[in-house]
Amino acid sequence: MRKLIYISLVVIISAGACSKKNETTVKTPANTVSIGSVNYNTVVIGTQTWTATNYNGPGAIGGFYTIAQATAINLPAGWRLPTQNDFTNLLKSAGATLGNYYDDANPLELMSITGWSVVNGTNSLGFNAMPLGFAVSPGPTYINSGTNAVFWSSSLLVPGEPIVLIINIPSNPGDVYLDKLITSDYASIRFVKDN
Repeated sequence: MRKLIYISLVVIISAGACSKKNETTVKTPANTVSIGSVNYNTVVIGTQTWTATNYNGPGAIGGFYTIAQATAINLPAGWRLPTQNDFTNLLKSAGATLGNYYDDANPLELMSITGWSVVNGTNSLGFNAMPLGFAVSPGPTYINSGTNAVFWSSSLLVPGEPIVLIINIPSNPGDVYLDKLITSDYASIRFVKDN
């Protein structure tokens, strides 16, 4: 009888140890997405989920990437480099209505609460755009740090000129618009998925 109790205890303890090993499996925390083994915070804005921090994988030059690098990043199912329509939806969540220059959008809702040279944002939408500027070739030459946040899209304005979202704060309150860079330039990267 004592032997049977001892064997039962060993089995119970072993089973408990096995279940604890299963509990330590690495999981992606809620409100994050794992891209290239790095967890990025996410935020729901309107009908979409956005990464709330800039991509920071290999190959960056000052935190910036070319459009070729941006489109080559392996993403989890459902995630993508934003399109022009994705940026339009984001700006509508910040109050924009129509046009390429979204004068009625409130850039402060998209901007980080620190780092901007003229006025800091409220980040009320959680997008947390940092004023890193962008970089142009050759060089690269860094431009507009402190006053711009520039993000690649997968949409082209004309061949060789991808559309970018620019959050620009030359003065209070600043503006938000879609423009273009050339494929050899460097900008920040965010990702999006539909909810």
